[in-house]
Amino acid sequence: MNRSAERFLFGDSGSRAARALLLVALLMILGCGHSPPPPLLFSPEISGSENLTPAKGNPRWWEGFSDPLLNILIETAIMDNLRLQGAWARFRTAAASAAETGATLYPNLTAEGTAGRSRSPSPADSSEGIYGNRFTLGIGAAYEVDLWGRLAALREGAALDALAAESDAAAMRVTITAEVAETWYSLETERARLALLQEQVRTNETYLKLTKLRFGQGLAAAADIYQQRVQLSGTRSRIPLTRSRIATLTHRLNILMGRSPQSPVPIQEEPIEPPQARVVTISTTLLRMRPDIEAARLRVAAADSRAAAALADRFPALRLSLSTGFRASEMAQLFESWIWDMVSSLSGTIFDGGAEAAAVVRARSLAQERLIEYGRTALTAYGEVEDALAQAEGLREYKETLEARIDLAQKSLRETRSRYINGLSDYLPVLTALRTLQSLELEQIDARLELLSNRITLCRTLGGYWI
Repeated sequence: MNRSAERFLFGDSGSRAARALLLVALLMILGCGHSPPPPLLFSPEISGSENLTPAKGNPRWWEGFSDPLLNILIETAIMDNLRLQGAWARFRTAAASAAETGATLYPNLTAEGTAGRSRSPSPADSSEGIYGNRFTLGIGAAYEVDLWGRLAALREGAALDALAAESDAAAMRVTITAEVAETWYSLETERARLALLQEQVRTNETYLKLTKLRFGQGLAAAADIYQQRVQLSGTRSRIPLTRSRIATLTHRLNILMGRSPQSPVPIQEEPIEPPQARVVTISTTLLRMRPDIEAARLRVAAADSRAAAALADRFPALRLSLSTGFRASEMAQLFESWIWDMVSSLSGTIFDGGAEAAAVVRARSLAQERLIEYGRTALTAYGEVEDALAQAEGLREYKETLEARIDLAQKSLRETRSRYINGLSDYLPVLTALRTLQSLELEQIDARLELLSNRITLCRTLGGYWI
């Protein structure tokens, strides 16, 4: 070992401890590092034929339905929904916490002024007292030099947490707007169902009158009347349940808008037809714009920053402090006596029972957990889009088939009714055709809702973008 190295390691006793700490710190820096994160495995594209880039998306996805009433309801919910307001409040809290954490990178300045009076016994006569005044006025500064980037890492982690909270609020906005649209169209569906049931009641009453008339003419049996009464009663029995669902959906919609459950809700004059869906290829760029995926990604970065801070916390900390001011026993002499004090300290842990090492392991494990959660969130999102696209294709085919079945049922009812009136058949074929048609009409209302719901789901799974 050469002389300079020997002097560095084995110099005078006053500097030996500080040099040893520095050497240990350098060895820790060389020996510690981040292990590479595992890759995320997912398909680069979603099924389809037409590429969709973020530039083609519209974040105000509900405007794609061309429904002015829906626009009003959603805008109201964005302003007044309590869950959404809570999400934005959490973001403001996280932003304030990030600002508070970031302030540690700057010196802490304090000002202090004191005035006091004291009494002490006299050396000559203990019964006598010596009275004195003291006045001080000063300013102090304290600062931790961020040698290893610990404070910067903590500030970065807090800032990333604030951004993640903002993404959480954006995700809540997507959720709330989707819930409003789902509830609104469910409400409109129940209203349309009620109108259809009332129309079917009138139709069944007409057929009941027809069977009674033919029974009076001796052209029909009493069983025909009973069968038609059963059909009429069954249709009427559905109306109370439909009205209760309308009331429940009205309450839910008002709560989503932050209003009293009993507040009035507008009525759609003409039903909104489901927009024509397209088979598309959703690029991963658009899916990564999903707020929940972005929040998960930001939390991975925040956890990684905190792991770096935990590692840096094992190194010695350098702190500086400075105070200056005036001190006097008389107010008039206060600014005649200037004092100052400067202190620097380097402190590090020698033995803590493995607490700091455990803190590093815990921070790294949390970062790994956040990374796994990020992968799970992304994979779930991809699956949701695939499910929505697959359902959209099935619903389109189902809607076309259902329309053809309704057309055939209407023709069948006309034919069987004509044969019954002309005495060529009994009433059972008419009743069967009537039941089939009315069931398909109700099914058509449900199919319309499913198409609307699928479109809403697809926009929600894409992070609130219209395609």
